[in-house]
Amino acid sequence: MRKASKILFLVGAIVSIVAGVVCLITGLVLVILPNTEAFMEAMIREKVTQDDIEVVRLALVLYGTMCLIGVPFCGVNSFFGFKAFRQEKPCTSLNVLNIVFGALTIYVNLVGAIFALIANGQEERRAEAAKKE
Repeated sequence: MRKASKILFLVGAIVSIVAGVVCLITGLVLVILPNTEAFMEAMIREKVTQDDIEVVRLALVLYGTMCLIGVPFCGVNSFFGFKAFRQEKPCTSLNVLNIVFGALTIYVNLVGAIFALIANGQEERRAEAAKKE
């Protein structure tokens, strides 16, 4: 379980970086695109009414904003993933943080943290069993 959690932390951290970059690019495009003249010309060429143009612009800006909000979460998730990967035995609070930010962004860190918690419990039970013998 410990090796699997370390691999999942590494994969989750790398995927979080990629997802953060993709969210950043997508968010910027969706926020900037509706405010260009080319967008307005394309909408007018397609004979879209002014009310519909405003609805489309608002929708694109809202989706772009949601993408941009996800960028810091991906960054924090990546940070905690790398931090847990570097530690031999990540503490419970770090695992909980990986679960929280994994649930918000990339689920790989969530699974890695659950595996790490299970591995911590197994090691504690083995240590107690060794003391009793």
